[in-house]
Amino acid sequence: MSSAAERASQRAIIVRRARLGDATAIHALASNEPSAASWPITAYQQFVAAAGEGPQLRALFVACPATPGARVGSIVGFLAASLVPGGPCEIENIAVLAAWRRSGVATRLLQSVSLWCRACAANHPAELWLEVRSGNAAALAFYQRMGFAVTGRRAAYYGDGEDALMLAARLRP
Repeated sequence: MSSAAERASQRAIIVRRARLGDATAIHALASNEPSAASWPITAYQQFVAAAGEGPQLRALFVACPATPGARVGSIVGFLAASLVPGGPCEIENIAVLAAWRRSGVATRLLQSVSLWCRACAANHPAELWLEVRSGNAAALAFYQRMGFAVTGRRAAYYGDGEDALMLAARLRP
């Protein structure tokens, strides 16, 4: 068994939809992870509260340890996505605690949002979209392993002037 597979088997997680009470922990995680988008806590609260309202559907998933002795309510990763029915599903924000990277958390979050997207799209073909920093080689390699392909570039997209690569993955019914 590879070391990544060993870590994944030792680190069981549960992925679930976020609740309003999770907003503080999600915001704290995002604030400490440079790769996460910088959102105010109210954005996470609104994301959960307005999940099914309006023409745009929203989902906020969290990953929590599922091991005995884990602190109840601890969140080790999250993924925020939005979907306009009939259109693509956009991954708007994703982060995993550094200590939990390479243990399957991001994969499980992407699988959860993919299932949600397919259910919302009534099993019609749909796409997942996201942007990633052009210099984030680890994230880019992960997304490519997950079936994403680069579809474009947004020059100076981030506040520090770094470009964003636009990626897309087609979901099958």
